[in-house]
Amino acid sequence: MKILIESRTPTSVSIHNALVKGGIQSFLWDNTGASIIDVYDSIRPDIIIINDQCNPMQCKGLAVLESNINFIFIGEWNEHFPKPILCLSNKTYQQFPSIPLPLSTVDIAEVVRGFFDPKVACEIAIFTDGMTEDFVNSNIEIINSLIVRQARFFGRSRLPIPNYLGMVDLDLRSKIIASSDICVDVTGNLWKPLVLSGAVVLSQKSPLEEFLFTDVSSLDKKIEQLLESRPNTSSLKMLALEGSSIDICIDIFRFLKVQQLVEHFIKMRQSLLQ
Repeated sequence: MKILIESRTPTSVSIHNALVKGGIQSFLWDNTGASIIDVYDSIRPDIIIINDQCNPMQCKGLAVLESNINFIFIGEWNEHFPKPILCLSNKTYQQFPSIPLPLSTVDIAEVVRGFFDPKVACEIAIFTDGMTEDFVNSNIEIINSLIVRQARFFGRSRLPIPNYLGMVDLDLRSKIIASSDICVDVTGNLWKPLVLSGAVVLSQKSPLEEFLFTDVSSLDKKIEQLLESRPNTSSLKMLALEGSSIDICIDIFRFLKVQQLVEHFIKMRQSLLQ
């Protein structure tokens, strides 16, 4: 099966990465750089996943030329686009079925599992991705408390502190996660891929009280508790996978009645809970 996906939504990229991880031939394309008709002719996909960033006239033109094409639409569909067989949207339609679209999806490409490496072992690791200057200033007390604890900071956002050790690739990131006792998700946006990568994660947006902190005091208390006894993270992993890109793939293949692929992606999902 070949699937072509227009790339200009975060959900599109997440679905693509899950499909590729599952061994499906998935292709990303940007409609601003290439016509859907030209890309279709070169790939000949079984399914095309489009969104409202696509050129509607091109999509309708292709639907006329190739009447057997199966479109799936991400987001709120309108009649400028060809009628899809399925819509990934929180809106329902009389013309075709829809599958609810989560507000955010875990991108399987961000889930990286590595092995313990004594060279990067530490008690507390923090990834700075998404930390803007304003965010750092508004969370300076929490960040200072982590600096005092000699936590190590890594990631895309550079911080002017001695504890910041630079950007890391996926391989090194996986080793840091495997070699740290605790990862602290200061932004609240990283706990899902971190826990699925095997980390014990404290986050400002954790859905479980055991792994939630709201200020310096609660952070200090939770760090001490988790350093004393490593917790079971199974429940947090299950919550992290809700609405993941793997779940979306399962729903799509269940709709298409491709049971073999449904079972395949269910096994992928279960492997992340181990």
